[in-house]
Amino acid sequence: MDELRDGSSFSLPFARSGGDQLQLQRAHERYDVYVNQQYVGHKTLLKQAESADDIKAFLERANIDGFTTELNGFQDELHYKITADDDNTVRAIRNQLTTYLDTHATGVTGDQPGF
Repeated sequence: MDELRDGSSFSLPFARSGGDQLQLQRAHERYDVYVNQQYVGHKTLLKQAESADDIKAFLERANIDGFTTELNGFQDELHYKITADDDNTVRAIRNQLTTYLDTHATGVTGDQPGF
């Protein structure tokens, strides 16, 4: 408190400007997720340390490979696209994503046509 009395300034760790504001915005971004151009759900970033690439890491931890990912869009229209050629890989990806994504809000389930 002596810093306040003598007129010197200090900065609070959460009061920094610039990049920190960007990190706060990223913490609430929402990505629509597609597998082979079919919408399967959305991923909302809840923490600053999260990123859309966490989806890829989740699938890789589930021993799924043979797919590519692409992130595109702008601001409120962010898309995370997963592409795979093998039907078994596509099915495995969709099944894993039903447990990972915020599908409770969309009603998408693994037993719907196309899954």
